[in-house]
Amino acid sequence: MVQAYCLRRYVKYITHVLTVGEPKKTPKYLSLYRQDQDLCRYYNLIQQDGIVISNIVLIMAGLVLGLYTVLSLGSQISIPELSLFLTCAVDGFLFLMLYVTIMSQLYSSSKQVVKGKAKERLLSNIMIIPQQRRWIERYMVSLQPLKAYIGYVNYVDGLTPLVMLSFCFHHTLDLLLIDAE
Repeated sequence: MVQAYCLRRYVKYITHVLTVGEPKKTPKYLSLYRQDQDLCRYYNLIQQDGIVISNIVLIMAGLVLGLYTVLSLGSQISIPELSLFLTCAVDGFLFLMLYVTIMSQLYSSSKQVVKGKAKERLLSNIMIIPQQRRWIERYMVSLQPLKAYIGYVNYVDGLTPLVMLSFCFHHTLDLLLIDAE
């Protein structure tokens, strides 16, 4: 979570510098974004298989099991056990939303640099000479938004936190329906 947050802050810094900074230093700042792409690639290579997947599975399991236990056995267990499972459910909810939201903000903030308002502001700057403008346009086409991957194929975008939360609630309801029969 810390790495994704740091990458996101780095992208925000690059966005700020590109839109407010000196036009002469634009190629230098664009190379900073390329360095951020390399850092994101290494982040994904190291963490996408084991660390991110295990964190998300554990958080989702804690949320589902804590919520299921509180809803199904809430009146039958003691107060310390109830508070333990309730804390597990609340912590699972908070960690899931925080962890996945930080990862999704990395994609949305880098998308603004590559395809959004930062690109428009950068190319609309009058101080850039025409030769440099063509180079910047070509270079901006080659940049890709940064993505935090879960496994090899799936990456986290803006709706992923809600999809994961919906997944947890549906599985909790399925467990409650199985228990009711």
